[in-house]
Amino acid sequence: MKYIITESKLNKFMKNYLDNYKENRDVHYMDSYIIIPKLGDNDFATAELEYDSWDGRLFIDRSFLETFISWFGGDEEYSQSFIAKWFEKEFDVEIKYTQS
Repeated sequence: MKYIITESKLNKFMKNYLDNYKENRDVHYMDSYIIIPKLGDNDFATAELEYDSWDGRLFIDRSFLETFISWFGGDEEYSQSFIAKWFEKEFDVEIKYTQS
């Protein structure tokens, strides 16, 4: 069965996914970093999202990015951009570039 989803609906689904993701994780603020570790990681060794305000970098874990792409389609560049814009709004920061 095929479904046609408008771009605005898809963007809403992606935003809701990221909002729910944040609600189910602990966000840690350490020095110049905002870190969202993988579930169950209490020592922050495996961050899924990590922002460094010193250089404006948002690190996006490769498996997190691949899961996001598999759920919503699109290419890597678009997905990174969408996640970065969401992160900027959610945490009131400026992202200069992404890395995964």
